[in-house]
Amino acid sequence: MPDTLSTPSHLFAGSLSGISQVLTGQPFDTLKVRLQTNPQVYKTTIQALKLTIHQEGVSALYKGTMAPLAGVAAMVR
Repeated sequence: MPDTLSTPSHLFAGSLSGISQVLTGQPFDTLKVRLQTNPQVYKTTIQALKLTIHQEGVSALYKGTMAPLAGVAAMVR
């Protein structure tokens, strides 16, 4: 017989781990896309990071984060 607390606790743990995964990986994905789309502007990852933070602020690394966050709880369980 399944434990009734098992499913909610698994959903909660999956949601937290998924959120952590997205928040950790999003800046790397943002930099990767910038490097791929503007190779004449961004020569290295460090340069892309410095220019992005200097020109747009740290929050620019998290542009587009809401879409992955919306579905991550369903994927990581």
